[in-house]
Amino acid sequence: MSAWFFIIPVGLMVVSWCVFGMVFRGLLLALWFEPVLRVPVLIFESDDWGPGEPVQAQRLRRLAEVLSKYTDSQEHHPVATLGMVLAIPDKRRMREQGGEGYIALPLADARFAEMRDVIPRGVSQGVFAVQLHGMEHFWPPALIAAAKMDGAVASWLKSEFPRNETLPSSLQSRWIDAAVLPSKQHKWPEIERAAYDEVSVFSQVFGHSPEVVVPPTFVWSEDVERAWANNGVHVIVTPGRRFVGRDEHGKLIASGAPIRNGMRNAKGLVYMVRDDYFEPAKGHRAERAWAALEVKTRCGRPTLLEMHRFNFVDDPVVAERSYKELARAVEGALQRFPNLVFTSTEALAMAMADEQSDLIEYGMRARFRAWCWRIRQEAPVWRAARFTGLALLLNLAIK
Repeated sequence: MSAWFFIIPVGLMVVSWCVFGMVFRGLLLALWFEPVLRVPVLIFESDDWGPGEPVQAQRLRRLAEVLSKYTDSQEHHPVATLGMVLAIPDKRRMREQGGEGYIALPLADARFAEMRDVIPRGVSQGVFAVQLHGMEHFWPPALIAAAKMDGAVASWLKSEFPRNETLPSSLQSRWIDAAVLPSKQHKWPEIERAAYDEVSVFSQVFGHSPEVVVPPTFVWSEDVERAWANNGVHVIVTPGRRFVGRDEHGKLIASGAPIRNGMRNAKGLVYMVRDDYFEPAKGHRAERAWAALEVKTRCGRPTLLEMHRFNFVDDPVVAERSYKELARAVEGALQRFPNLVFTSTEALAMAMADEQSDLIEYGMRARFRAWCWRIRQEAPVWRAARFTGLALLLNLAIK
């Protein structure tokens, strides 16, 4: 009789584990097949650079100076990827044309020559890597339509160098029409032409096609992916989900399954995940970056820190504080992780597709530990694991 007191609980536990496996099978497999990094990897991803105030060139030069002071064990500098916006509204020409239509002021304009000189220098130093953010950080027809209904947007258009950061969030989404909410999708011919134009202009400005694209506000569709792929883009930076629109309140609308590092779409584009933030101008301290790096490293994932332009181009005091906090983040990361690797998002995506890369872990024991840590980061799965007692085994596996 006493044997049943042992057999029944064990049997129930085994059954609950089987149910757990069946319920979360898809997610568990996705976590397993996501590439596992052998070493910590840290990348600073800085968006929104492009046509604007002349001070940007000076601030980018200072950013390069800060990053060039540090190297990893392979003599690589920390990399700040620059998500480039290629055009803003041309206030003067639009006024001359009566202000009814949209006219772009491109990054190729003579007024931005200094900035176009600073960026390639940073690339050659190994501290910058340019990425496509968009022709504009908005959809021009939607912006013009919104300006006719909203005085604040109309005033924004009259600025000398309007900054997309000060637009309503929904209007900053380039790949939807958010003039009126809920947003509407663009038609394929519009998408196809817009993708071709922005890739072409990027190539003219920087001398090569963009390898990596960062969708503005992370809103894009499968059609946009198809258009980018048709024009030679190979990597898409995501927040781990695809957002396809905005609801009546301007909130993002997610679509599809979660996205993992190294996944590919039907066209072969590689997805990378950026879901940690480091914005010193908003009070983020180096400790935040270190905490993100620790979690991502345990999970065998890269740490891509989102870090926008506004940290460095506003008040000089705020900008200098941002530089100092960035330097502190890099110094602390190197102290905590002596085997830390600095690289670009493009290079990392290529490594994930290379079966011979030294960055990727193939040993089953290390992969299993990373898998267990990843499960811990999935709240619904971890709650179920604790309920079934499976969490005890997973915790033992990672000790």
